[in-house]
Amino acid sequence: CMNTVTLTMVNSAALEIFKADRKEFLRYGLATIYGDKNHEAFSRELCAIAEGGTSFEGDFATHALTGETRHLIVRWTVPASYNDSYSKVLVGAFNITERQLAEESRKLIEKQARHAERLASLSELSAKISHDFNNILMAILGYTEIMMMLDDKSKEHAMLEQIEIAAHRAADLTQRLMILSGKSKPTLSVLNVSKVVEDMTPPLKERSLIKSILKFDLAADLPSIEADASQIRQILPIMLDNAVEA
Repeated sequence: CMNTVTLTMVNSAALEIFKADRKEFLRYGLATIYGDKNHEAFSRELCAIAEGGTSFEGDFATHALTGETRHLIVRWTVPASYNDSYSKVLVGAFNITERQLAEESRKLIEKQARHAERLASLSELSAKISHDFNNILMAILGYTEIMMMLDDKSKEHAMLEQIEIAAHRAADLTQRLMILSGKSKPTLSVLNVSKVVEDMTPPLKERSLIKSILKFDLAADLPSIEADASQIRQILPIMLDNAVEA
């Protein structure tokens, strides 16, 4: 059907839509305009009209001869005086490209908004879990400190110290989650970096990536700084893993 099409009259608006200088260019460029995806539908619609239909309307994603995408509503009508011969078909093409692009933009914005809502929900959930978990840790730390004060000489005292250190690390983790969720701000305090690194030595040695002896050369007279200790504890394992993998 495509090969039998003859364009008898084309107005200037149609030439402008498809960026054609003359109707002859438009005729021989139909394959480019409708492309592979629309070629079959285009042929089927022409054949349907030839087989007895008198009108058709459909949406097409077409292209101008210069390559730009054109979204069109195409309407085919057989004039009443040609119902017997079907030798003439009136075709109207309505350019809805801007409307289509606006619709696609609206859908994209809605998708981004839904994604933002999901992130906000996850943030709220993360903050709630972190808050509840932090309350549990505070109870563990409180009872650990009481046990250490009651018995500061037994061999279990060192174990209690490790429990306390581990609980503080877990509290740091929940604090980072709270910061990421926007429900808390970094807690700045005056601290000694060497002391922070020294406290991190036992858990760092237990990391699975460590296959060699870990030693620190820490300056005893290092000046104190104002920083968030939890963020320093977060950086140390990353630096250590990078060093091992290198």
